[in-house]
Amino acid sequence: MNSELIICTKNRAADLQVCLESIQQQDVLPKRIIIVDASETQETNELSIKYQSMLSILYLKSIPNLARQRNFGVKHLLVDTEIVHFIDDDVILEKLYFAAIEKLFQNNDVEIIGGVGGVIISNNPKKISIWRKMFFLDSSKRAVILPSFRPSSISDPKTDITAECLGGFSMSYRKIIFNTFEFDNNLQGYSLGEDIDFSYRVSRRYSLVITPNAKLIHTQSETERQSSKDWYRSEAVHRYYYVRKNLHGIKFLCAFWWSIIGSILIHSSRSIIFMSRSNLDNTMGVLLGVLDIITNNHYLLLALRSQREP
Repeated sequence: MNSELIICTKNRAADLQVCLESIQQQDVLPKRIIIVDASETQETNELSIKYQSMLSILYLKSIPNLARQRNFGVKHLLVDTEIVHFIDDDVILEKLYFAAIEKLFQNNDVEIIGGVGGVIISNNPKKISIWRKMFFLDSSKRAVILPSFRPSSISDPKTDITAECLGGFSMSYRKIIFNTFEFDNNLQGYSLGEDIDFSYRVSRRYSLVITPNAKLIHTQSETERQSSKDWYRSEAVHRYYYVRKNLHGIKFLCAFWWSIIGSILIHSSRSIIFMSRSNLDNTMGVLLGVLDIITNNHYLLLALRSQREP
């Protein structure tokens, strides 16, 4: 199958180099790699030139906006491309990653499977606490969207599983999907949750599958990553936006606020019991997100309001 790989990046040339090295080792290679770069230096451009003789690379310069970077990459796909792969710039792929994903697409019709995701190699799978289940923060059901618009954990599946969402670190789609869907252009900057929002919308029309045969390591680079306080603040507001956008009905809003209460209780209790500064920062982040929602102090909430106006 003809496939292309889109990697969106910002100021992570060292991480990207490790990623490209793992791509070189693949049994099956994409026809072309599109690097959409929002870096403030020329390091990533120089890296792309260095690997051009080993991998077919199209380098694109972009504004720092993950959702729009993804859309920008899609606009530059070749006409005969059938599959579009997305991975993060800080992942390391196992040798059969692309082969495993493309095999699933080859064995299924477009009406059956529209998207495929891989699995992070983990030596320490996390147990899901009863409190997280009770507050719609996680679930024993794998890769589903909860009523609070929280994605549930994947937790090392042994066989292929159907999913309602795919993580941006590892997601591949049939190109035809982009005739109908795009990543949300209302999002800015880090675009938190853009992958979950996009894949959930796709899952309403096409089947999504996560396969344990496509494995990767996600190093989760510290470069250009939000602090935990900022992440939880953004997560609260973005998730409120996605609930209002994708899940219609008062029960989903109630589930969202119930999950917010649970998040505050869990993190604040941990900060007291374990004297944990990180959990205190998480609590403060959620509370600041709640304040943003109540006061309409966020660009996404203004976008919601403009969408409701005639």
